[in-house]
Amino acid sequence: MFNTKSSNTPDTSKGMQSPSPFSSSASSPREDSPTTSASPSFGGYKPNMDLTSNSIKPSVISEEVVLTGNIKTPGALHIEGTVIGDLEVTSLVIGPTGTLQGNVNCSALNIRGKFKGASTCKELTISSSAQIDAKITYEEITLQRGAGLRGELHAANYVE
Repeated sequence: MFNTKSSNTPDTSKGMQSPSPFSSSASSPREDSPTTSASPSFGGYKPNMDLTSNSIKPSVISEEVVLTGNIKTPGALHIEGTVIGDLEVTSLVIGPTGTLQGNVNCSALNIRGKFKGASTCKELTISSSAQIDAKITYEEITLQRGAGLRGELHAANYVE
């Protein structure tokens, strides 16, 4: 980006003038520029291109948002607003101000707000601020004292 030459005269050693930093025409990379890698780089930051569920940042539905529709994502979802629809996510957190009306299929479900519907999950966490009217099937559960719970809880690994 900066020319390190001390003179203001054009560089004629290659038979052409140095491109202006404001030029919009494409030119070959300068000899002193760093080599590029296969992954894109943005100002020195190289985004993580691994799309496994552990590397994807959670999507957030903010407090003022009301979303109607189904959501399917390989990552995590955090709800602070209102969602009406069915969800298929890896991990779901319904925050203290969040409301969900619908069915959920996920690996981990953490309910701190309001949930009405049905869910199948591996890990279920219900906090004291939760208000639930649902049918939930789980493998592991953590339940805090004070949660409002109406509906059914079924242990998937329960054997009579």
